[in-house]
Amino acid sequence: MLSELFPDITIAASALVGLMILINRYTAQRNSAPAASRLIGLLVWLSLFLFTRMLAWISGFGFFWSVQWLMAATIPLFVVITAEVLLRQHAPKWLKFLSAFGGISIGLAAFWPGWAVRFEYIFLTLGFQLAILLSVAIIVLTRNRQNLSKLENQAIARISMSLVFVLPFLIADYHLNFMSIPVSPSGLAILVVCWLSLSLERARLAHTHILKFLLLYIGISIFGAIILAISFGLAIAATIKAGAIMFALVMAAAIVRDDLHLQAEKTQSELLTLIMSAPSTELDDYISKLSNCGILSGVLLLKSSDLKDYDTSALSRKLVSKPVLSLADLSNNRTNDHIVDSQLRTLFESYGATHLYLVAQSPLIIAATRQSGFAPGTVDNDLAAAFGLSRLLAERREKHSQQKGKTV
Repeated sequence: MLSELFPDITIAASALVGLMILINRYTAQRNSAPAASRLIGLLVWLSLFLFTRMLAWISGFGFFWSVQWLMAATIPLFVVITAEVLLRQHAPKWLKFLSAFGGISIGLAAFWPGWAVRFEYIFLTLGFQLAILLSVAIIVLTRNRQNLSKLENQAIARISMSLVFVLPFLIADYHLNFMSIPVSPSGLAILVVCWLSLSLERARLAHTHILKFLLLYIGISIFGAIILAISFGLAIAATIKAGAIMFALVMAAAIVRDDLHLQAEKTQSELLTLIMSAPSTELDDYISKLSNCGILSGVLLLKSSDLKDYDTSALSRKLVSKPVLSLADLSNNRTNDHIVDSQLRTLFESYGATHLYLVAQSPLIIAATRQSGFAPGTVDNDLAAAFGLSRLLAERREKHSQQKGKTV
């Protein structure tokens, strides 16, 4: 039983990963983006829908089936509410009433014994969802573009692109028992929507580039499924399942990769802002701002009080000559000063670090960090630039202290 459900569960789990990433991103933007709260509500509802559906598949318990029908019937209501914020205009009252009353009524009907498996109920739910979604699509197409910025219109256009994929997959999802489709494809549509939503934050990518990337991911999945079919002699149904699984995994990987890239871009943007404002900033304030904006996440700052058991003068001289020192550098470039090399190696081992950065020479401050193999390659350069400026601020503070001492 579980082996037959493996493709559906894999697709749903991949869609959950995409939804969780989006929820995390919009939660961080809640204070700056008015639409974030309603988007989070829609995403959370979709996540609960997928999770409940997985429970229904695995357990076969009728209550979970009824709950997932209730959640499916009320998804259009969340779509209408979210569309209002994105378009900055109220939806027609009849549409809000129909989506609310119709969704709740149809959803509660699923708890009536035997209703959720009836042909008429399934097509009633499908027709209701399509009617509401098409009504929202008409509102989007007839919106007043003058009231929205260029970026907002671009975002709405990309969301409209996702409907091209959602509607066919939604119809196929409801026709499973009548069209013999071997997988439940709605999770694939959700993955596409999640990926397109992430692309909204990369405004420099044109719609044509987005479409090319999507066609590339589809092509990779189809090619992989054909290779598996030829290698193992898979039937058509098994080949479709393999292609769907590969597409789900490829899209989930693309979402994770884009999320990491966006985080790296945000870090670089915040770092650039701090560097531009640094000339009027004291060292302590600068380090505090670095910490507050998340650039020092996973970085351990070692001050002179933490280095009492080390020869700080020798460590300072070594790191001045090489402000960014990796464990590999220490192994490949041994010096005649075995004591300093030994103390540096102890630092690496004590804190599980792969890199040491000189933050300030006087008083000595060293940053220890462990570079993950999965992190974007720009992180090292970001930290090197951030701590390069901190060393300049430390030198400026020391010179100012010396001049003040001479004046006294």
